[in-house]
Amino acid sequence: MQRCKFAIRRKEDIARIARDIYKEKGIKLNDNDIYDNLVAQVFKNMLHQADENHIIFARLKTAERREALADAIRSAKKKFEKKWKKGFDKPVIIDVKKSSEDIGLQIIDYYLWAVQRLYEKGEDKYFKILEDGYSVIADLDDKRKSGGGAWYTRRNPLTLEKVKPLVS
Repeated sequence: MQRCKFAIRRKEDIARIARDIYKEKGIKLNDNDIYDNLVAQVFKNMLHQADENHIIFARLKTAERREALADAIRSAKKKFEKKWKKGFDKPVIIDVKKSSEDIGLQIIDYYLWAVQRLYEKGEDKYFKILEDGYSVIADLDDKRKSGGGAWYTRRNPLTLEKVKPLVS
């Protein structure tokens, strides 16, 4: 069984970070900046593992953003090199499709939707059905125990009780 790895960010934490960056530097964060940073974060420790990586991104709206996503993958490689003091040159093929064009994207959308319901609505019935399909869920904004966020795995499974409460 193929298992899914996810990294998530929280809207309220992103909004706070965006306000802080704007106050300090006068720069407005946009959705693409946040998404590209998350892509680099997700892939930084994965791209060296396979002989070739074929990554399919979901097309958002009408923009394909293939070059921006390639930049995010290059950033992931640089983060790996900086962290581990060694590089790698495994080929990465980037494809961008509508969710309706790829069954894998539809499946991932459902897994993400179940996590969203768990976090935003406090509802775990869909998540519990799929929980064996998740190998890692990294909640990058839950820094209660670690500056790198909370990482949920088979040994430390995500439960409704572990979800950091939303700040209101």
